Amino acid sequence: MATDTFIPRQGSGTQLKEARERVEQLVAVITDAANKLRHWDRVTVSNVYVSFPPGLTLFGSDIDGDEFPSPQELAQALSEYQRLLDSVVDTNIEVPENLRAAIGQ
Repeated sequence: MATDTFIPRQGSGTQLKEARERVEQLVAVITDAANKLRHWDRVTVSNVYVSFPPGLTLFGSDIDGDEFPSPQELAQALSEYQRLLDSVVDTNIEVPENLRAAIGQ
C-alpha cells in the first residue's frame, strides 16, 4: 500500500524529535554548569557525597548532581539522535520524488 512508505517516516520523525529534545536537555544542564563554573570558587554540587562549607552553600552557585549527565548517558543520547537522523535521511531518500510534495518534503 502507498501509505506504508509514510508510516515509518512519521514514527522516525517523532522519535527524532524526542531524541533531539533529550540531547538539548542534557546540553542545557551541562551549559548551565559550565556557566556557573566560570566562578568555580563559589560553586557547590548538590546530591553528591561531598560536603561544602555552610557559607558557600548559602551564597554560591549550585550544580545539581542528580541532573548532571554521566558521560555514558550523554554518549547514548548523542548516538541515538545520530542513528535516528540517519534513519530519517534514509527514509526520505526512499520516498518517490513525485510524492514528496504531498508529505511536505
